[in-house]
Amino acid sequence: MAFHLRRAFGGDPEVVIFNDLRLKQGEENAQIDHLVMHPFGFIIIESKSITGEVRVNAAGEWQRSYRGNWSGLKSPLRQAELQQDILKRLLIEHRTRLMNKTLGLQGGFAGRQWKVLCAVSSNAIVHRDDMAKGVSAQVVKPEFLHEQVSGLIGARSMVKRALLFDTRPEFTKDELERVSEFLLKQDARSRRAHAVETVRREVSRRPQPAAKTPDAADSAASRWAVNEGVSANLIAKPSPTMRLAVMSLTTGSAVIRSSAPWPGREAIRVQWQLPSPPPR
Repeated sequence: MAFHLRRAFGGDPEVVIFNDLRLKQGEENAQIDHLVMHPFGFIIIESKSITGEVRVNAAGEWQRSYRGNWSGLKSPLRQAELQQDILKRLLIEHRTRLMNKTLGLQGGFAGRQWKVLCAVSSNAIVHRDDMAKGVSAQVVKPEFLHEQVSGLIGARSMVKRALLFDTRPEFTKDELERVSEFLLKQDARSRRAHAVETVRREVSRRPQPAAKTPDAADSAASRWAVNEGVSANLIAKPSPTMRLAVMSLTTGSAVIRSSAPWPGREAIRVQWQLPSPPPR
């Protein structure tokens, strides 16, 4: 699909093609297969590798066949509409930095053209007679994608637009450039965040190493407590493998910190019965 779009619009300075665009708006993520940005708006294309037969009933529910067996299919058009909603909200959120002002009024995105298409495999059998007319117009094969997208973009010359009473707002050249650069940066940021989260999940799945047995320092601390008759009043119970180190001493008390913190506590205060501090 990317090949057909690049071949059709690669040399068009007023049309920008994004393939596999990843965006994040708030807590929601969108992965757009293909996005066409043109002077009047946006076209989102959801690409589906469907090689069997395709039906869409009156309720907009999709079905596909595989080796003669029919099964339900998540609506690609509905997926594209959800992605469109995330894209629209993201652009509106940043409209003041992306769009120019006209006569003191801030330009925006709500009045732009927003369209969605579903591109299916060339060898798919599409039962268009059973589809609603509007849905059929949104389902396209790769070899007809250029005509479909060009038809949605419509006339661009001022003369033709005037004859057609076309009053759609149009992006300026610098607005197209700013929005394009913004989307590319958002894509890079989303991919970095996705990579970090992927690594984090992978690490969390790995088995944790078994707890080590107390080492010589731990044993020495235990022997000191027994030999000196320490009455330990622990605020929190430390791990048995914790390495203890006396950080400060007073007459009759010591704050003992650990190199391996435990939940909710940073230090243990130990009280002892002897009047003199423990040996260093």
